[in-house]
Amino acid sequence: MVSQTPDESTGRLSTLEFFQEMYPDLGGHFLEIRRLPGSIQNFCGNVEQAASIAASEKKRNVYFGPVLRSEAKGDEEHSRLLFALWVDLDVVKDFQGDWDRAGRIVADFEHRPSCVIHTGNGWHLYWFLSGPELIEPEDRLRVRGLLNGVSEALGGDNTSDLPRVMRTPSRRIPGQ
Repeated sequence: MVSQTPDESTGRLSTLEFFQEMYPDLGGHFLEIRRLPGSIQNFCGNVEQAASIAASEKKRNVYFGPVLRSEAKGDEEHSRLLFALWVDLDVVKDFQGDWDRAGRIVADFEHRPSCVIHTGNGWHLYWFLSGPELIEPEDRLRVRGLLNGVSEALGGDNTSDLPRVMRTPSRRIPGQ
């Protein structure tokens, strides 16, 4: 397991390593990289290209879409291939900066995350699926419900929209 967990915070996870672990095969889909401000979107056909774009950005925040896109569009209709469930745990805001309490909640959760990324203000937690799941239109409500349920159980932010973008690992927030 390639991960940076709350109790292993001295480890660093490169964006490429993270993408390789989460997406063993893009299956003809696209990994969205979004840079903000400015909403510059790139739709990458392989993880090396995505990691290279993320690494080359020096001035903007860099995000990725956990759900792969079927076409070069960052909307729900084209968010089609799910490799992981995720939670955005904002420790500074939602736990008043109590990292120990947040860490205990994560440690006590029934399912250990596959990967935890330190974001500066909290953690992005990921549970890798045993294989990708194709999201059909009739599956969207169920998948959003799973994401909401995990997030609520851990006290995380609402990040259950399928075209959601999350911060890439190994990135310092510009200006911090």
